[in-house]
Amino acid sequence: MKHTIITVLATIAMLFGMASCLPEGPIRSDYTSMADWKNGILYTDDGIELTIVENKSGYNIAATIERVFIHCDILTQKSENTYDVRLLKWDTVSKKNLLRLSDEADRYMDENGNIASDPINLATGWFSKGMLNMSLDYIEKKEKPGTHEFDIIFDDKKSVGDTLYMRLVHNAHGEYYGNPEHKEENLTITSKFASVDIHDLMPSGKDNVIVKVEWKWHQIQNGAIKKETQDYSINGTFKKENL
Repeated sequence: MKHTIITVLATIAMLFGMASCLPEGPIRSDYTSMADWKNGILYTDDGIELTIVENKSGYNIAATIERVFIHCDILTQKSENTYDVRLLKWDTVSKKNLLRLSDEADRYMDENGNIASDPINLATGWFSKGMLNMSLDYIEKKEKPGTHEFDIIFDDKKSVGDTLYMRLVHNAHGEYYGNPEHKEENLTITSKFASVDIHDLMPSGKDNVIVKVEWKWHQIQNGAIKKETQDYSINGTFKKENL
């Protein structure tokens, strides 16, 4: 029997396919960027400051939130690097600490000392301001979902040349597609944004380095997700200009 919990909404792993860019004048529609939120100002990874003068997103950004992914309309240029904007949409971004395989990844190890992970998908990724930014998908309950943890593990033992090896990992605490305790009709895909600081991994004297990310996600057949999983991986180039 083929299981088709949810139709896939995007292709697997368009890693490093997104990029924001500076506004090309005083007015621009649907500008997107990662941004740090401090004292009511959005400081984007592009190096500009945005003041929200109109909010169409439906809800305000809480003062306790540190990082967001934004969609907005650029309305007015106030100075060289400052703009007034109409906020259209925003999503909270989880700021994650990079875990090193040698001494910080124990909670993701199985009894044989291998990295263990529940299914999670790296849908899109890109570099900016020394960060690996990611849009992630995983499956959870439609109602009252439980706790889901995810991290990036850096293999500091294998990464001795011009390639940095990383693995995206997920602990669903039993709440995943394929666990017989959870009925298929009670599950749904959720998407989250995350940023991981990797600026100090750029080798001394190098202008760029290859980043290889691996993860485990469900097999896709005829546009639908199956219970069975497989490993995925993709490479991207982390450049000095991304710092």
